[in-house]
Amino acid sequence: MNDAVALFRAKQAGYLPDHLALDWAELGKGFARGWFEIGKQHLAPNGYLHAAAVVALADTACGYGCFMSLPEGAAGFTTVELKTNFIGTALEGRITCEARLIHGGRTTQVWDAEVKSEATGKTIALFRCTQADASLQAARRSIDRSKRAWRRDHQIKHRRGAAMELAPGERVIMGFPGLLFGRLEPCPRSARVLALLQSLSQRFFRHRRRRKRLA
Repeated sequence: MNDAVALFRAKQAGYLPDHLALDWAELGKGFARGWFEIGKQHLAPNGYLHAAAVVALADTACGYGCFMSLPEGAAGFTTVELKTNFIGTALEGRITCEARLIHGGRTTQVWDAEVKSEATGKTIALFRCTQADASLQAARRSIDRSKRAWRRDHQIKHRRGAAMELAPGERVIMGFPGLLFGRLEPCPRSARVLALLQSLSQRFFRHRRRRKRLA
């Protein structure tokens, strides 16, 4: 047993892998091997091995292997996609899993895993997942939050038929009540669109005032 196995056995205590009694034979850079003995907690109500138990073993093996294979500077990872093809099943005995790194990039990793019945040697499932650098995901979420905050801070109260200055050469057009057409950058095409929207806005309100007078 290598040091990584002891480390992850301790880290998973009290979490889902522990509740499913997942255990590990070998964990290293680019590979992972684990297993569990089929118990009642691994079965569906119909008495057959639950698909989720198989996926949990394969995904956890790939996850631990991914953690052992993180590139320099990466803080963690998260599963962003997975696919499982189920080929067989088992009712008792040990279920084993061997996971291997297929692609290791700077921001993503692709892992394949094969789940087998140790007693028969038959494949139960073929599994593939994509892992993404969690620090990159966190950075993207931070950027998204900053964008939303900026929009809130620069929100403009709607005015009927008003063209309001935001910054030199930048405008927001409010052509109709409560409708924001959007920002237009200073360029010839934007200027033409701006003029068209202003013209439509003026025609709309002239028409509405005329209808009120006639009513």
